[in-house]
Formats: sequence, structure tokens, C-alpha cells
Amino acid sequence: FGTNHLGHFAFTAGVLPALAPSARVVTLSSGAHLFGSCDLDDLNWQKRDYDPRLAYAQSKTANLWFASELQRRCGDRLLSLSVHPGVIQTELSRHLPQAILDGMRANFEQRGVQVKSVAQGAATSVWAATAPELADHGGAYLADCQIAEPIRDENATGGYAPWAYDEASAKRLWTESEKLTGVRFG
Repeated sequence: FGTNHLGHFAFTAGVLPALAPSARVVTLSSGAHLFGSCDLDDLNWQKRDYDPRLAYAQSKTANLWFASELQRRCGDRLLSLSVHPGVIQTELSRHLPQAILDGMRANFEQRGVQVKSVAQGAATSVWAATAPELADHGGAYLADCQIAEPIRDENATGGYAPWAYDEASAKRLWTESEKLTGVRFG
């Protein structure tokens, strides 16, 4: 959460004054947000047992909320988008136990999830940063170089969860993020 959300929050606040009026802020979220929302009453996992999978999901939901709330707060000043790059063949999971990796692989196969190359994974982020057709879609969540749709069932792989655009939670997360980082957007 600290790296995946609070770091992005503080960094964006720091560079925002230097951004051009037509700037885009692309926040890297993930389809992992589908595994769980964000517990705003226990962001640091002090009231429950730590679960790394749910902690990651929480941080990725926070990324979605940050991107949409940044758009609401900045309006026409910039374009804020969040992106699901897909499942990418990188070293991110190198420290996971083999049993977890095997379970993930089986889950991907069952759901028809394709593992992407690094270049394929970067495509949606590049599209978000450059595509003129996204100009009127501030706050959107993107996947596979398209605007993602709400998930229709629990086995969906490219959409967003029902809580992804929870405006009240996004506003509350913003307030909590300011408290935790000591950073305020000007």
C-alpha cells in the first residue's frame, strides 16, 4: 500500500505543479483489484491478519480510486486514467513459493488469462498516455487497450469490480492519504 498507492499519491502531488495543462497522469492499477476492495478502517493491516494477496488487491483498488478522484479534483486541468497491464512475464513473482505459483498458473489457465510479454503489458499504458480518443474519458480504468467494462461474473478477467468507482470511498482514501503522507495537493 505504501509503495503502490501512497508513493504514487505523494509523487503526483509533487510533480502536479510542473505538469502542462493538457497533461495525463496514468496510474498503474491491476485486475488484482478484483480480489478485494480497500479497508479504509485498516489500511495498515493492524486490526486483522495480514494477507499479501488481499493487501495487493487493496493497493490496486486504491490506485483506481486515486485516479478517479484526481480526475474529479483536477477537472479539465489534466486527464487521469488507471491501467491494468495484464499478467506480465516479469520477475515480480520470483520470491513466491512454488505452490502459490502453480496455483496462479492453474487459475490463469482455467480462466483463459494470457500471460503477456513486457512490451504487450506496456501497450495499454502507452495508449493511455497518448491516445486522443481518451480525452473525454477522465478517470477511466483501461485494460487491453480499451476502456474496461464492469465485470459480469466472478471469472471475468478484464473488467472492473463494483467498488472500483465508489466515489465516497475514493474521497475518504484521498483524505487518509493526505494524513498518512503529510502531502496536500495545491
